[in-house]
Formats: sequence, C-alpha cells, structure tokens
Amino acid sequence: MSDEIDAVVIATPSSFHYSLAKRALNSGKHVFVEKPMALNAKEGEELIDIARAKDLRLLVGHVLLYHPAVQTLHQLVMEGELGDIHYIHSSRLNLGKVSFDESVLWNLAPHDLSIFFYLLGLEGDIVVSSTGHSFLSEDRVDIAHVTLEFKDIFGNIFVSWLHPRKIQQTVVIGTKKMAIFDDRAPHKLILYNKGAKIVNGKPFLNSGGEKIVDFEQAEPLKNECKSFIDSILDKKEPITEGMQGLRILEILEAAEESILKKGSPVKLPYKLKKGILI
Repeated sequence: MSDEIDAVVIATPSSFHYSLAKRALNSGKHVFVEKPMALNAKEGEELIDIARAKDLRLLVGHVLLYHPAVQTLHQLVMEGELGDIHYIHSSRLNLGKVSFDESVLWNLAPHDLSIFFYLLGLEGDIVVSSTGHSFLSEDRVDIAHVTLEFKDIFGNIFVSWLHPRKIQQTVVIGTKKMAIFDDRAPHKLILYNKGAKIVNGKPFLNSGGEKIVDFEQAEPLKNECKSFIDSILDKKEPITEGMQGLRILEILEAAEESILKKGSPVKLPYKLKKGILI
C-alpha cells in the first residue's frame, strides 16, 4: 500500500473483513473495519495482536454506540438513574436485507450485543443459549433468539430478516426506572418512572409516568468517523475498539454452538491475557 495512506476503511462483505484488515494492518495502516471484524474469534484476536504490536488504531464499526440516544442512555445507566439493571431485551427485525455472506445472527445481532456491552461493561462470565431456524437455505439461520446471562443481569435478543415490520428496539429494565431506545420512533429515547424491587420481603412496584429524553442531534456515522480520526490523532483507543469486537465474536460463536446443540447453554469464562479478552 502507498506510504501516503495513513488509514483504511473496510466496508465490504463480511467474508473479506479479516483478510483486508490484516493486510492493511501489516502495511502499517490504521483500520476502521465494519462489523463483524472477522467471522471467528481466532481471526479477531489476530487482528488485535497485529494492531497492538504496531501501535495502530483498530476501530470496529458498531455505529449504534455513536448514536446520541444510545450515548445518553449509557449516561443514564452509569449515573444510576435506572437503579440496578435486571434485564435488557432487543429486537432487530425486518423483511430483508437477506445476506448470502453470513447468517442473520452475524448480520444483525452484533448491533444489539454492542449496546449490551456498552451499557453493562465487558467483565464477567457469560452463559449463552440460542435457538435458530433456517428457511431460505439449509446452512444459514434466518431467525434467531439469543439469551445471555452475565453478572446478575439477563439479556435477550431476537433477530430476523423474515418479519413483516421493521423493528429496532432496546428495552432496559432497572429497579428504579425503565427505558426504551427505539430507532424507528419519532421520540427515540423514553424514560419510564417504573420499577420493581423487594421491600420488607414484599414486591414494591413503582408505576409512574414517562418522559421523553432529549439529546443532541447528530449523525451516528459522522460521529463514528470522527472518533476514528480522533483516535489516530490522539493515539487513544476508540469507543468500539478491537477488544469489544472480539468479545462479540466470541458470543456469536457460542450462540452458533448453542443452536447446533438445540439450545443447550454455552459458558464463556472471562479471561485476560496480555490485555486481551480470550
């Protein structure tokens, strides 16, 4: 590659992500690669190793983490506005766009997994259970349900490209309040003054009103591109750095394994080696 090029953006079919990202990193270029960064965790870890060895930035294109509504929701969770988080549910449904390069699990679920980790953090063992069904071809799942159990929190993801309506929604349930991020709605982030907890051995239900949450209007993709440039200039890891992308690959592999085992749970232990999750 030309010495005049400092950075490369890779937005190709997923099967090319790893090979092109590896070539760019080995050529000394910073890389912005669309999700998923690779089609297995081993390749994802290799990309991280190369980037770190060469002191290069590796940004994985989880664009929803640059959405102002998601960033505002993250701030609310971190500030304890919702209380302790019990449960998160995400739905990402549509009729198409069907990919022949990957299953619906690898095509759509990374969006929701990235939001889960952004809100809750990466640490802790995770138990993954998943079921999926193939209707358009025998070797590609078109509908999938993924259940995650980590820390004291339960998560559920429903993805499908065989659905009559386009739905992109994340629901967060806390002990004090609840929130819904709906990227298709006029008001994308709503905070509900509702929650449930045990007080003196009895369930206490708080059922108040709801509030439309204001946030700065900005284009997520523009924010993501700016983050990539800033990470290069400032020599800092971007929000969606390689380690997070790797953890998502691990979850997707575990979900595929669980599907093959008819929904049996797969446990992913939390490990750190050389600063990299494995």
